[in-house]
Amino acid sequence: MRRHVGYPAFKALQARAAGTPLAAERSRPVLGFSYGFHGQRGQWWYDAVSAALTRAIGSATTASWLADCIEVAELHVRKDQQRCGIGTRLLTGLTAGRPERTALLSTPDRDSTARRLYRRAGAGA
Repeated sequence: MRRHVGYPAFKALQARAAGTPLAAERSRPVLGFSYGFHGQRGQWWYDAVSAALTRAIGSATTASWLADCIEVAELHVRKDQQRCGIGTRLLTGLTAGRPERTALLSTPDRDSTARRLYRRAGAGA
């Protein structure tokens, strides 16, 4: 994250446990966090995905998908808090109001809570 904070349009969010209005935010436990930034050539993950996509779907389609994207670098929710809507709120909060046309993210290629979240949000391949 230290390296990424200097990338263009960096944004980070955290989800904390609910508390009373008098409770200091810092005293409430973090339930999840997410961050992302504008993806571009020269960033390690962007370049790795671009190369893999070019092999799989060709350079023209890859260039179109990645021409204007937000890279969702991290999205994590505590295991005991998953399936409560926190991940959805973090993802929509991270991407809301962004000018990018597409989002670049990854998760292991297997059925998982994360994969189901991304599919519900409209993620493709």
